[in-house]
Amino acid sequence: MPPRRVLSLLAIAQVNALAATTTKRLPLMPFGADEVLIPGQSRYLHLYEARFLSLFEYCTRECDDDVVLGFFAGDSALLRCATRARVDAWERLDVGVGVTVRGVARCTISDVERYNDQPFMVADVGVLEDADAVNAPSSDANEAAAVDVVSELADEVDELSSRHDIAASRENELAVDPRAMNSPDEVTRRTTSLTQRAAELASSARPGDCDRNELLSFLALEGAPPDVKLKMLASTSRAERLAAARGELERQKAELAAKASLKSLNLSWGDDDEGS
Repeated sequence: MPPRRVLSLLAIAQVNALAATTTKRLPLMPFGADEVLIPGQSRYLHLYEARFLSLFEYCTRECDDDVVLGFFAGDSALLRCATRARVDAWERLDVGVGVTVRGVARCTISDVERYNDQPFMVADVGVLEDADAVNAPSSDANEAAAVDVVSELADEVDELSSRHDIAASRENELAVDPRAMNSPDEVTRRTTSLTQRAAELASSARPGDCDRNELLSFLALEGAPPDVKLKMLASTSRAERLAAARGELERQKAELAAKASLKSLNLSWGDDDEGS
């Protein structure tokens, strides 16, 4: 994604108006703009560089397992909108540590600087809320209807994927990398539906983490292009994000239906053969 397009997303997030005055200081783990992790998603990381091992120790010792994932456009343009993540599991490896982190909320970041004499960065992390959820509580009925549509579409995608044994595009973003805390030969696939995952994650959420509807709107975007994820991470409209989630699920449903038709004719679909 071109850096200018990423930087234009900064204008979408009304960061200064919607960030809570209360902030917390968290270690910053940098990622490219094409590696965005949205709330609800998990990622396995093999940490072996000294700076990241120091960051990990600080995160687990001083920050209650929380870390902020910052996304860079190009070499130095750090987006103000980021993802607050949490360490769900970790293990010592022969070299470094294997860590599974999960996005728990989107946030704003500011005042990025090196932490004392340590080799990693820290940042002030603020809350980023949806404007329509804050300013228009009367829209609850509209949100509930949109959530129902997204939930039904998600269930249809899950059912199609299971019935035809074809992985949906979001399953390419596995909840946990097969290398993490599993045998190398084990293939990891999700066994719960998207709606179940959103409910389960919300049930164990801490104060300030995403609620169920927000998690659902983000999780439905798994498999979407990075620029779409970034735009929705920065968006302050839950209605806009639910609409994007609906569009992504409709795309996945159509893609699965096409693949199922090809499969019934013993045909393939090019680069996606491994997903069948």
